[in-house]
Amino acid sequence: MSGCDTSAVDGVISYDSRQGDSRGTEMDFYDFTYDGSVSDGQLIGGLGQLTDYEIGSTNFRLDSQNLGRKGYEWVGWRNDSSSRSLSDSRRVYIVFHFDQVLRHAVLNLIVIGVTWTKLCSSLKLIVLT
Repeated sequence: MSGCDTSAVDGVISYDSRQGDSRGTEMDFYDFTYDGSVSDGQLIGGLGQLTDYEIGSTNFRLDSQNLGRKGYEWVGWRNDSSSRSLSDSRRVYIVFHFDQVLRHAVLNLIVIGVTWTKLCSSLKLIVLT
């Protein structure tokens, strides 16, 4: 599978982000289906798991699809710092590109392995009007 059907992605034509990270030697939280360019750990100009409408198993330590990859259904990034001095190169920026100017009322984020308080304290949303 490469990328996803753009007609099912509510106007998203691509997204850019830092590639997901590994957790130990057994789990890779990469965007394995990303169909854009992948260069120096950056995803540019494509679509993949962040827009495929599939929700991963609640136990990301399993290989629930028997693909030989634990955590395959998840894209994830490490935050090794509990301080606010996390270097800019390790921050996660996800930029969605749309086919037209849209007004969004809802953004659904499905997360696992993080508390609500920690997520809210680290999440920043930029809205352009």
